[in-house]
Amino acid sequence: MSSFQVRWVRFFLVGLSLLFAGQTATGDESGRDGNLEIYIHADKPIYKFGEPIRLTIRLKNNTTRPLVVNQRLDPFSDLQWELFAEPDGFLQTKTNPPSPLTVDDFIELKPEEEIRKKLPPLSELTPHPLKRGLYGLRLTYANKEKPEGVEKKGKDIWTGEIVTNRLSIQIRSSEKTSFQPSPPDRSIAPEESF
Repeated sequence: MSSFQVRWVRFFLVGLSLLFAGQTATGDESGRDGNLEIYIHADKPIYKFGEPIRLTIRLKNNTTRPLVVNQRLDPFSDLQWELFAEPDGFLQTKTNPPSPLTVDDFIELKPEEEIRKKLPPLSELTPHPLKRGLYGLRLTYANKEKPEGVEKKGKDIWTGEIVTNRLSIQIRSSEKTSFQPSPPDRSIAPEESF
């Protein structure tokens, strides 16, 4: 098998394992529950070792009415991370105890309106540096609280739990190593014929 085929087999196995090992929650595999859509994406699929992995999360109102949502999206307390590494399995991520929500943490999204939030680099969310390899990632977003002090008349307030799409990321070596023969050393005089 070529190294290209091995990579694709590994990539396929990571995706397959995420499919069967994932947490069950409200929402489909694309991060939709009928009212709210949640989506996570990276700025690119392949990173060099040590390069910051930048993620963005998006919430979108899929209803025909205004929807009040928690816009805080704190990566340490509002989001539950599932980070899977091939062949190591699930990796730990840092967490904090949830802090209480305030009125300012909620926003009203009009129909089809969305909000986006850039998350800290993935290296800040894991206790250990990520190694070279394939990773699968998805998040669970939960909002159990209804906001106090928000005008609720005629507004739907989203509460529940929803899972993002599955994101695949690959980390490669920062340098490509290949065998290249070195040129002959010209400092040694050629043998003279007698």
